[in-house]
Amino acid sequence: MDNRDLELLQAIQLILDPLKDDVKDLKDDMKDVKERLTIVEDETKRTALIIENRIEPKLNMLYDGYMPLVEKVRYVPEDIANLTERVEILEFTHKQMAAIIKEKLGV
Repeated sequence: MDNRDLELLQAIQLILDPLKDDVKDLKDDMKDVKERLTIVEDETKRTALIIENRIEPKLNMLYDGYMPLVEKVRYVPEDIANLTERVEILEFTHKQMAAIIKEKLGV
């Protein structure tokens, strides 16, 4: 091997040595990222279980209790209209009956 080849190899080594450190740093960083990703995945699984086992049943119970109320409230305006009509009829009938009674009593 002549000097020129030796110089070329040394130049290549000078380029590769810092790259080795960069690769090592990248591997270390990737290890940290993998650990953090595992933590996030575990936390996500725990959160999903909490939602599924604790929160969802409570929401279902709330919904089950709420829907009958919604059905009842849906007909309230109709019921009020019917009651108003009945009260008006009763008032009219009461006035008519009062007039008839007054007439018969001569008042």
